[in-house]
Amino acid sequence: MKYTPEGGKIQLQWYAELPQEGKKTLCVEVRDTGPGIAPEHQQHIFERFYTLDRTGVDAQVSTGVGLSLCKELAEIMGGQIEVESTLGAGALFRLRLPLQAPASMNQITVVQ
Repeated sequence: MKYTPEGGKIQLQWYAELPQEGKKTLCVEVRDTGPGIAPEHQQHIFERFYTLDRTGVDAQVSTGVGLSLCKELAEIMGGQIEVESTLGAGALFRLRLPLQAPASMNQITVVQ
């Protein structure tokens, strides 16, 4: 939220997906209309205290520990987190976590 400008938007969406392996996954997406993340920084933003040099925008910005902790927690739970972003057009963070439903449950419905 801190990188989305005043008047910008943050969208939260979640849904269940069934990948080819047959394991149900909860997918949570957070999309914003912030400044975006340059491609060369995207592979590093999940590192603790990684600093982005955004000359002319807001100088240097540290990602702190938040994204690093999110990644570690996702991996502990058997999931993953990723980012898609275009500089100047916001970012999309996608968290995927495995769902372990009872064997008798053959369908999961997520109400949005």
